[in-house]
Amino acid sequence: MRIICKSICEPEQLKATSEICEFVELQLYHEFDNGINDDIIDKVFKDCVANLGTAKVVTVHGPIGKVTASIEHATSEKYYPLLEGTVKLAKKFSDFYNERVGVVLHNEISSRYIDWFDFIYQGIKYVVNILTRTYPMLDIYVENVVPFRYDTQANMFDYHPNGIFDDNVKLVERLNKDVQGCNVYTLLDTAHAMISINAERRMFYNQDVNLPMYNIRDYMERYKDTIKYMHLADGIELGLKKGQHGVAFTQDRHYVLEFIMNVYKELGYNNDICLEVVEDDYIKRANFKDDFEDVYNICKKLDIQVENKITS
Repeated sequence: MRIICKSICEPEQLKATSEICEFVELQLYHEFDNGINDDIIDKVFKDCVANLGTAKVVTVHGPIGKVTASIEHATSEKYYPLLEGTVKLAKKFSDFYNERVGVVLHNEISSRYIDWFDFIYQGIKYVVNILTRTYPMLDIYVENVVPFRYDTQANMFDYHPNGIFDDNVKLVERLNKDVQGCNVYTLLDTAHAMISINAERRMFYNQDVNLPMYNIRDYMERYKDTIKYMHLADGIELGLKKGQHGVAFTQDRHYVLEFIMNVYKELGYNNDICLEVVEDDYIKRANFKDDFEDVYNICKKLDIQVENKITS
């Protein structure tokens, strides 16, 4: 198992990240805002390699902005270039290192809608067929999200019916049945899972309804046969305020981190883990360093093999 640090494609941040972690998840933001072509993709690749030293990009996360790259964009003429550009960039890293590289895409449509409107699934399946044959050294990770989004700048609340438990698992299971040699897996984001759990509990608090109330163990049990990647971070309440979404595990929440890693061991997980935590300073990376040391020590206690070297 590798412990991975996330970085945007910014020279100073890449250099600082490479000094504390040899494995990097590259987060795309505005690189494709003005168009996507081979020259732009090549420039992003060269800029990253030039500033990473001996560290490696092992995962590329699709752009996050007004539109976030999602697996459903396989069916969208307008947004498909976000998916395609991300995949082409990941292939450059895979070719450069001669190693497998992951591609992170969100899943923002409910499995019910994919069942109801078959053209969505058929479009996804068609593109996954192509990706599987064209990019055999890439792995596609489909990430669970939360069932709402709040845009602080626009002061707008956006609800979408995904982020509830296992929508991405159902999609990945179906693709693996229908696509020969399928290279699509699930990504479990623990912060997103915990925020979704908290949202469900708040919604039905003190209501006379008998609904399943999932916990993080339920998520890990459901994902265990399809998972190949994890975003490990804490999620507090609804994740809307500063210090609640994708944060480091504080001392009083250390038991949650220990619980997750114990279940990781118990269920036979061996996937890579990206410590996707927000920072006050992305050069100093204080939160990543704290969680890195905690996860490393827990893994050592549980006899989980970690490829990384512990850093000071």
